[in-house]
Amino acid sequence: MSLDISQIAPPRPCVRHVVRDRLLAAVDATPAGGVCVVVGGPGFGKTELLLDWASRPGVVGAWLTAARSDNDPARFWRHLAAACEHAGLFDQAESEVKDLTGFLAAMAARSRPGGWMVIDDAHVLVDEAIQADLARLVDALGDEVRLLVASRADLAWRLARQRARGMVVDIGERDLQLDRAEVGALVASSALEVPDEAVDRLAARTEGWVAGVQLALRSALGSVDPAGYLGSLRGDDRPIAEFLLEEALDDQPDANRRFLLETSILDRLSGPLCDAVTGRGDSSRRLAELERSHVLVSRLDDAEPSYRYHPLFVDLLRSELASDPEARPGVLHGRAAKWFEAHGDIDRAVRHFAAVPDLEAAVALVHDHEDELFRKGEVGLLQDWYSLLPDLAGGADPDEQLLRLLWSSLAAGDAAEVWTPALDRLHRRATRPGADPWLVAEVAVVDAHVAAREGDSDAALRRATDAIDAFSAMGADPNRPAVAYASLLAARSEVWTGAPDAAERRMQSALDDPAFTDPFWLSAFVGALAFVEVYQGHFRAGLARADRLAPRPGGSDTPPVGAIESAFARVVALRSLGLVDDARRAVDDAREVAATSTSGEPFRFLLAVEAARIELLCGDLDAAEKALANVEDLPRFAHGRQELELALRMWREERSRREGITELTSREVEVLSLLPTRLTLQEIADELFVSANTVKTHVKSIYVKLDVTNRDDATRRAAELRLIPPSR
Repeated sequence: MSLDISQIAPPRPCVRHVVRDRLLAAVDATPAGGVCVVVGGPGFGKTELLLDWASRPGVVGAWLTAARSDNDPARFWRHLAAACEHAGLFDQAESEVKDLTGFLAAMAARSRPGGWMVIDDAHVLVDEAIQADLARLVDALGDEVRLLVASRADLAWRLARQRARGMVVDIGERDLQLDRAEVGALVASSALEVPDEAVDRLAARTEGWVAGVQLALRSALGSVDPAGYLGSLRGDDRPIAEFLLEEALDDQPDANRRFLLETSILDRLSGPLCDAVTGRGDSSRRLAELERSHVLVSRLDDAEPSYRYHPLFVDLLRSELASDPEARPGVLHGRAAKWFEAHGDIDRAVRHFAAVPDLEAAVALVHDHEDELFRKGEVGLLQDWYSLLPDLAGGADPDEQLLRLLWSSLAAGDAAEVWTPALDRLHRRATRPGADPWLVAEVAVVDAHVAAREGDSDAALRRATDAIDAFSAMGADPNRPAVAYASLLAARSEVWTGAPDAAERRMQSALDDPAFTDPFWLSAFVGALAFVEVYQGHFRAGLARADRLAPRPGGSDTPPVGAIESAFARVVALRSLGLVDDARRAVDDAREVAATSTSGEPFRFLLAVEAARIELLCGDLDAAEKALANVEDLPRFAHGRQELELALRMWREERSRREGITELTSREVEVLSLLPTRLTLQEIADELFVSANTVKTHVKSIYVKLDVTNRDDATRRAAELRLIPPSR
C-alpha cells in the first residue's frame, strides 16, 4: 500500500489559536537524545503545540501522523523513515527500511545532524512489538536527535528507565489546559467584545479545554448575546456536542459508552459507587482505563481512587442518556441514592432521591437529619434541601416548609431583609381565622428569638410565654425543639427582667419532667441553670455547673443553645470571686461561643461590660475605658443599659478618687450632661423643673469639683472623666 503523503506533512494549523510559550519552553527543555511526551484528551491542543514547535526557526523536524493501519511494524518503520527522508534527515530511501534495525541504520547514515522526529496521534499505535521498539528507539537516539510524541492516551511504551535518567519530558493534560490569560488572548483574537466576567466564566466552565473555548467563541460570534452565551455554555450545545460525539464518545466500545452514559448522573465517581449504579463489577478498572485514555475523565486527589467527568462532557452524556430509549435514569438515581444513604452521604442521597423522583424518601431523609445539621450549623445545606423539595414535594405543608426556611436563615445569621418577608407571611397566616394552633405557637417562638437577639427582653418573655401556653394547651411533647427553645428563651428573659427565681423554677421543672429526655436540650437547660444561679448570687454553684459545660479551647460537645449562658456564667462568677486572670480568659472563650449564636448579640454587649469590670478590678482604668468604648452605641436592651451604667459609675468613681475629684451628686450630673447642649441656664432649669438659681448653684459646684472656670472647660473635663454617659 502506498504512503498517504498527508501522513508525513504537518496538518494546517487552526485558524485561531494561542501560542503556548510556557509549553514550548517545556519542549525546548528536552535533552539531546531524549523524548518529549505530550498526553491529553481530544481537543486539548496537542497537535497545535507540535505544529508551533515544528514551525520555530531553526527546528528541523520529521512529521508522522500515525494511523491505525500503521500497527503493522514494517509499514510503521517504513512510514517513519519516509517522514525523515521528506524532512531531509535521511538520505536513504524509505523503501529500504522494514524494521527498527533498518531504521537505526538509516539514522546512522543520515547526512544532516540534529533534528526532531514528531509522531502525532501515537495512541493509535497499539501493536506491542511497535511499542517495545519505540522504547528501544529512545535509547538509540544518540546526542543529535530528539523525539516529540503526542497521544490521547498514556503511552504503553516502557519509559520508566529513561524517565529515571531524566531523558523524558512529560506534558500532561493539566499542563495543556489554557490558563485565564490564554483564554483571554483567544477571546481577544476572535474580535468579540465581552466583559471580563464573561471571560472568567468561559475559562471556568471549559476548565481550559482548548476545543471547548474555540467552539464556544465560534458560536458566540453568531449569537445576539455573546456574553450571555459564554456565561451559560453547555456541553450539549450543538457545536460542542458534535465534537464530543465524534472525538470522545462515538469511538468508544459499546460497553464503555453504556458505562459513561449510566454514570453521568454522578458528580464524583468511584469503583464501588459505579458498580452499585450500573450493576457491573469492573468499574474500578474501567474508570482507570478511561482516565489513562484521557476521555475527558480526570482522577481526583483523594485517598481512595475517585474520578470526575469534564463538566461539558457531563452535559453531553446526560443529554444522550435522556434521549436513550433503553436508559432508565430513575433506576440509576435510585441505586445511587441508596448507596449514598448507606455510606452516610445524606446530601447526595437526598438529591438523587429527588431526581428519581422518590420524594417521600427524600423528605424522610431531610426530616431524619435536619436537626443534626441545624445543631452543627450547616444551615446552608438545609436551605439547599428546602429549596429543592417544595416544588417537588406536592403534599408538603407550605407553612412548615416556610418555617424551616425561616429558621435556617435566622440560624445562618442572614440580614433581616432576607428573612423578614418570610416572617411577615407567616404572621399573616398565623393571624387568619382558624389558623393552625401549631403554626401560631411556632411563629411566637420565632418572634421570641428575634426579640431576644435584639435585646428586647420584655417582648421575648411575652412571646415565649405565649408559645409555651399554646404548646401546653395542645399537649405538645416537651422534647419538640420549638417547645424546649421557648422555655429557654423565657428563662433567659426572666433573668434579664429581674426574675431569676422564676427562671430557676422554669428550668428545674423542665429538667424534672420525666417526659423530657432529649440530651441536647437537657444539656442546654443545665447551662441555663448555671446562668440563673450566678444571677441569684450563687457564684460557686454556678461556676461548678458552668465548668462542666462551658467550651474550652480545642472544641466541646456542648450545644450552641445554652452554651452561651454557661460561658457567660463562668465570666460573671470568676469576676465576682476575684479570679481576674481566669475571668479574662473566660471572656475570650465566651466571645467565641457568642459568635456562633444569632441570639448572642446581648451577650456580646454584656461581655464587653464584664471585660471593663474585670479591668477595673485589676486597677487598669485605661483598659477599662477601652472596653467600655466598644459599647457606647447602646442596643435596645434594658438590662444591658443597667449593667453599662453600673460599670461607668464604677469607672468614674475610681477615676475621681485617683485624681482627687469630689464625686458629683446625681443632680449635678444631670446639669452637667446638659451643658454641651448650649441651652441657657433658664432653659436647663425648665428642662429639669427647677429654678434658675438652683441651676446656677449646681454649675458653681461643678466648676469647683472639676477645677474649671467656664462651661467649655467643664464639658471637656467631663468628657475626659466620662462623667457624661456615652449615650448622651
